[in-house]
Amino acid sequence: MDPGPSRERAIEHIHAHAERIKQRELETAFTKLGNQGDLTEMQREIIADMADTLITELVAPPTQSLRNARSEDRSDVQTALELFDPDSLSNGE
Repeated sequence: MDPGPSRERAIEHIHAHAERIKQRELETAFTKLGNQGDLTEMQREIIADMADTLITELVAPPTQSLRNARSEDRSDVQTALELFDPDSLSNGE
């Protein structure tokens, strides 16, 4: 029986999923804001930095929890993926 992804692989999935969401939302925000007028490069950087910080803060707890886990039971991996990267479950990983 396949035990599923390792904790490190789950962390990679969570971070990749968060990055995809961040990029999608930045593109949407920049498009909407651009329709209101030109954004300066500094404004774009501030928005991108804010998005990076949000993503970092949101994925830090599950990342740390998975890295600190000592149990052989990997139900924590399954739970983390269900909560933070549900797409990975349908990919068979």
